[in-house]
Amino acid sequence: MNFLRDIPPLRSIPYALDAALYNHVRLALLRIGNPLELELEKLGIDMVLEKACWVGYHEQQISLPLIAWEGFDSGRSALDTPVGCTMHLYHQHSWLQMPKILTAMDEELQLRLTTK
Repeated sequence: MNFLRDIPPLRSIPYALDAALYNHVRLALLRIGNPLELELEKLGIDMVLEKACWVGYHEQQISLPLIAWEGFDSGRSALDTPVGCTMHLYHQHSWLQMPKILTAMDEELQLRLTTK
């Protein structure tokens, strides 16, 4: 996702990801493939997950990111410890959609992991 460096976010903030969500993404990347593309149909968002970066795009504007997480702190002491990262907001309303995006992404990952 090097092209993200060319698109300045409206805001970048430190964020702590839930450990279970981070673990599901890492497991899916190992079992299903890296990178992993998810279509969150209810939200109209496409997610591209990689080890170093997760990016959400609006379906109709796939060339422009909506939200991204990167810089994951992989030096945690336990699997149930939240994972620090940097969240980049590329749209003025992406902060409001962020909880729904993470929930839908986790549901889709769990579905794919149980069917694999």
